[in-house]
Amino acid sequence: MPKLDRRRALTSLAGGAAAASIVPAISKEALADPEAGVLRERAERHYCWVLARQGGRPRTPHAVEFCSGSWSNIHYENYLPPQIARVLIAHEDFYHPIDTEETALEAFKETTKYYRRDWLDPETLDYFAVKPANGAKDFQDILSSFISNKDNTFPRTALIEIDSVLGGWRPEMRSAFASCYDSLVGISHIGERGFVQQKRYSRTNSESDFVRGFLHDTSVCDAVIVTSSGLFELDAGLSPNASTEDLVGELARRLSYALMEPEILGRIVGPSGPKRKPRYFALGSVTLNVSYEPPWHLQMMIDRQSAFVSGSFAPLAVDDLPLFIITSEDCDQQLSISTRDLLVRAAHMSDYSLRAIMSGHSFRGKDLFATLQAPRYEAEARWPNWIDLIALWPFTIDG
Repeated sequence: MPKLDRRRALTSLAGGAAAASIVPAISKEALADPEAGVLRERAERHYCWVLARQGGRPRTPHAVEFCSGSWSNIHYENYLPPQIARVLIAHEDFYHPIDTEETALEAFKETTKYYRRDWLDPETLDYFAVKPANGAKDFQDILSSFISNKDNTFPRTALIEIDSVLGGWRPEMRSAFASCYDSLVGISHIGERGFVQQKRYSRTNSESDFVRGFLHDTSVCDAVIVTSSGLFELDAGLSPNASTEDLVGELARRLSYALMEPEILGRIVGPSGPKRKPRYFALGSVTLNVSYEPPWHLQMMIDRQSAFVSGSFAPLAVDDLPLFIITSEDCDQQLSISTRDLLVRAAHMSDYSLRAIMSGHSFRGKDLFATLQAPRYEAEARWPNWIDLIALWPFTIDG
């Protein structure tokens, strides 16, 4: 049976719609491919890694590159700061060998028609490549030759879109990424309310099976940051008219500015050295934009987020500390002090404080707080005394 790839599936759907109006007089024998023809077609497929890069404009010596596969449910790249480069990594097959620059260009144009990404225009890319390969075993050499020798002056972080590869990123690809980047951060959007509602997507309708699959897909990273529709809907300051993609994109935008700061990045990925498994964080949002009692609104949102993460994702990693990052603010000193006091209280009420202190941590500013100067959230009118903030809640997954 011929391989069912994306292009074949789309062609089959289009052909099926046309065939529906034809009198069903064609015999099964006429529809069947001869076995020899099928085997010959399969043998003539040419598998390649398809890579592309569009450079950003780093504002600091620490560069961040957004790495995505061929498929995307959330187009993060439309929301990322201009300082962040975009990298495509895909594995495709073709009917003809890719042995010249001309065939590589035509193959790239043909393939990117199905990716629905505006930035994949050969005229605007820094560089692209279509390299014949058998699979993951060739990935390290190809990625290294494509990325490592270019712009290798400063430390670099890969922000990897976990959901962009059907079947997941292979664990053995970690060494390839690690040879090109100093740190690997994954981002994933979990639909609805988190892990507890995702069991329907496992083969056995089991939450534990879904989690095991998620652990497999994210093992390529040093740290993984997840969000969900239920989590960001707890932010009353985000636009009620925005789409799910717009809301996820806003969180990714704020996070991206944080990742460009080496001290914040180090807090997320942990100390340097061999990483045995990723650190996991749930990404929450607090957009404080109210005309009365802002501390009360802040306390309600933060408390609800903490409870949501432990109830809908996994137990909080209370031997660690959450990280609250103010990405933009324009408020008086009293509200600024009240905000930080409430964040300390939220961490304490979530049981982070006791074990963190036992582990040698303390509630110093650098442990819990960070402040950036990123563009503010512009979706709605802003009241005086507003704050844009993201919360990274560490949680633990058994497996």
